[in-house]
Amino acid sequence: MSEKINLAKLETEVNKLVEQRLVARIKFKGVTPWWGGDYEGKTSNHVDEDEIVGRLRWFLRTVYNRFCAKNLNSYAEAEQFVSKYLGSTNSKSLYVIRTSNATPTRSNCTDLPRITLFTQGKRDNLNCMPVNIQGLIVEIYGSKKMQFDEIIVGSLIITLAFLGVGKGANRGFGRFIPENCPEIAKSICNKVLQGDVIGTFKEFYDIFRRITDCNRNNAWYESAVPLAPLAEVNSADSIKVIPCNTSVCDQMRAIQKAVMKATLKVSAFKAKITDEGGYIHTFIIGLPRHSEVTFKTDVKGHTLQIHPQNLNNIITRHFQLDNNIRIDKKSGSRYRPLRGITGYYELKGNDISDIRRQSMHILSPFKDKIVILPFLSLLDHETEVRNIVHIGVHTNGKIATQVNVLVRPVTNLMSGTGLTNHEMQLASRNSALAFGNLRQLIENYTNALQKMIRCS
Repeated sequence: MSEKINLAKLETEVNKLVEQRLVARIKFKGVTPWWGGDYEGKTSNHVDEDEIVGRLRWFLRTVYNRFCAKNLNSYAEAEQFVSKYLGSTNSKSLYVIRTSNATPTRSNCTDLPRITLFTQGKRDNLNCMPVNIQGLIVEIYGSKKMQFDEIIVGSLIITLAFLGVGKGANRGFGRFIPENCPEIAKSICNKVLQGDVIGTFKEFYDIFRRITDCNRNNAWYESAVPLAPLAEVNSADSIKVIPCNTSVCDQMRAIQKAVMKATLKVSAFKAKITDEGGYIHTFIIGLPRHSEVTFKTDVKGHTLQIHPQNLNNIITRHFQLDNNIRIDKKSGSRYRPLRGITGYYELKGNDISDIRRQSMHILSPFKDKIVILPFLSLLDHETEVRNIVHIGVHTNGKIATQVNVLVRPVTNLMSGTGLTNHEMQLASRNSALAFGNLRQLIENYTNALQKMIRCS
């Protein structure tokens, strides 16, 4: 008869082996709503380790590209470096990250602009709403003790605290602050707990450069891939910290309003929300950028003109005339509503398509402040901007007898070519944000974000 296995002893031995591989176990508390989910749009109850690893990989690539990379035309060099530690389709990761968290609770930050846009004002489906996660435990395991442990743990802490994970992470969702500091990367963790944003990144960069022996300081305007923000130099691509001693919900509301075209119209150009806005280049802050608009069109004199004419059939699909006749309460005029979707699209021959581009700007609530992290690059944007067009709608009155749909290349709008007299008048109120080459505009919009964030 075979010897009976002592399951308790076996479990103890297994746990001992697991603990020997443990690099760090950190408990985090959620400080902004978590909005991760599945392909159906439902919010998950579990912070997925794959999302953390994906965001962590991206951050480490930007740091490598800032301080190490010699080839900034693609991610290839940085990806080769990161894959040595976090694995790839062809190699095994030297680290394993496991997560667990307490049961989520309903978030009270439900009236944020990003949520309103996503739900179209209908918040009855609670399965799709952000949730609060207070207890998140992250365990990092390694195959053996290595110098790189400090980089992995430190970058994970920075990723969760400042970059965020899940949907809407670039605009404040999914932030987690450590409740305990492990021995590894303790100096970075302590800076976070002390509220020292610049000090946190500076400490991490110093450790990264020491361990990797990288001493470059690549320039974003010579790069086709995003570079991690600087912690010391006061330039467009340096970290910006704005005092904001208010609630987390109010901080996130300020962040999300700051990147809206309507805010730029009113604050930067002293224009009305209903004024034209083709001279405001919000494509710099991320794509897609679409707005649904409705116009009152006169029943008798309505005409819809498309410019340029060779896109007539394409653009017409974006605008639909409601044939139900209505009466304007003030004037008594009879009208039909015309609905359409304006914004940025990619021009391909005589067709247009949606275009997506992650924002270069990560905005993060952090204790009593808001942090702007610019991950800037220029060369890739110079290539893409050549094919981007802006669709705008101009009318000749509150109840229009003529509606002009204008399709204009973004490069023309940046130089002022093709603007109407009224647009040119509005644009001249803030030439730094209306006209210039792409590098100038990226710098000016990055700096303007600080002024657009209103904390009160």
